[in-house]
Amino acid sequence: MQKNETYYQAYLSHHAISRRGLFRGIFGAAESPSIENQRTANRPPFAAREDLFLTVFNGCDECKIARFLSAIGPVRT
Repeated sequence: MQKNETYYQAYLSHHAISRRGLFRGIFGAAESPSIENQRTANRPPFAAREDLFLTVFNGCDECKIARFLSAIGPVRT
């Protein structure tokens, strides 16, 4: 079936397409990050290298309290 202007006019009269839906359809090929690469918490500023940070970070938020009390300072490299 050849889709022409009449087809699209009839389609759009029965279906609403938002701008978001239009751009999602056009640019939908962009991949979203996988779940395993998404962070559940932000890294503190001036944290150590990623591999070292992930070996000791468990998400308990005690570093926020220590940082607030100035017990933790920036890492010097």
